[in-house]
Amino acid sequence: MIETKLEEKRQQEEFNSKIQKQKEELVEYIGSDEYKLREETRSWRLPRGISIDQLQPIMMEISYYSDLAIENSKYGNITATGKTLQNGMIANNYLDFGTNVYIEGEGMKVVEDRGSLKYFSKYNNFDVYIPRNPGENNSDYYTRVNDMGRKMIQGYIIKEEL
Repeated sequence: MIETKLEEKRQQEEFNSKIQKQKEELVEYIGSDEYKLREETRSWRLPRGISIDQLQPIMMEISYYSDLAIENSKYGNITATGKTLQNGMIANNYLDFGTNVYIEGEGMKVVEDRGSLKYFSKYNNFDVYIPRNPGENNSDYYTRVNDMGRKMIQGYIIKEEL
């Protein structure tokens, strides 16, 4: 009888130890970048109809562009896919059109345009379209966008399930 009680106590302590370890692992996971990213992606998976298979991390070199002819030649506000430039569009010369990309601090973007090979000759070069503010003249718009500069930012290429 005493042996049975000791065995039950040992099993209970073993069970409690496993539960405690799982709690600690869960707390650690909830604090991880992976968890934070997964939770953030939850908000844009369903509305966009994205079924995420894999998030491929990439250190991106980001620049910004406007819809002005000075930056887009004769095409103005038309992308390489023939769409009118809109907030959320980016240019990249290596990813397929329609590829979803998440840029930390910038949010979810979609590759819909290409850039000059002079400035976008690497896989990790991205140009983020910045829309014009209401009532903004061309000079102020150009200055605002170009003052945003170039940055190295962590991002993720979203590989979707087929």
